[in-house]
Amino acid sequence: MKPPAEVSDRRTPAVSIIIATMNNAACLPAALASIRAQREVDAECIVVDGGSTDGTVEVIRAHEDVVSHWLSEKDEGIADAFNKGLGLSRGQLIYFMGADDVLHDDRVLADVVRELPGLKRPYFFYGDIIYAYRTGKKLVRQN
Repeated sequence: MKPPAEVSDRRTPAVSIIIATMNNAACLPAALASIRAQREVDAECIVVDGGSTDGTVEVIRAHEDVVSHWLSEKDEGIADAFNKGLGLSRGQLIYFMGADDVLHDDRVLADVVRELPGLKRPYFFYGDIIYAYRTGKKLVRQN
């Protein structure tokens, strides 16, 4: 497990991306690659693993250039994992991401961060979802 840095030594990134995972070694690389592809945004990526046994920890270690902080330990489910991630986060915005999700556009986070200076109170941001099936078929669901 990678220990978190002392709070005083950590920068304040624009976005903290928190990924909760459990036995998602097959999907997690694509999620991390989509984070790596983000441009023009200062972000940290926190992965909270529930004690996977399928090689997920090895995937996390192989992507430590993207993953700022991570831990792997038994948890009480996804809400508990996200709360653990919140405890490690330092971002102005928090983005909860599934281990099987990907960011479709390489500037999506930068677009959201550009909106921050004008905000007077906390906001909730969301976007459209594109379901991609193994067959290649895609279905756009607008929220």
